[in-house]
Amino acid sequence: MNKDITLEDLGYEKINHDEYVVIYKKKTKISTITLKFYINNNSFLKEDELGLAKVINLEELQAIYNKCKELGWLDE
Repeated sequence: MNKDITLEDLGYEKINHDEYVVIYKKKTKISTITLKFYINNNSFLKEDELGLAKVINLEELQAIYNKCKELGWLDE
């Protein structure tokens, strides 16, 4: 597994980044997938366009880990 993989490498596009949330979206053949990183409580959510939670695969998990490092969430 590539430890330097990013969400952009997996086809996600950053659509918002403010003091409360960072949002990435990816369109698939079936639906739009959204990843949200909530700054205030150091959490993230992956959901489809209906708001249903989705399973995270290993590449996404590595990219999420890298994003958490970038946000400073792992510095504790």
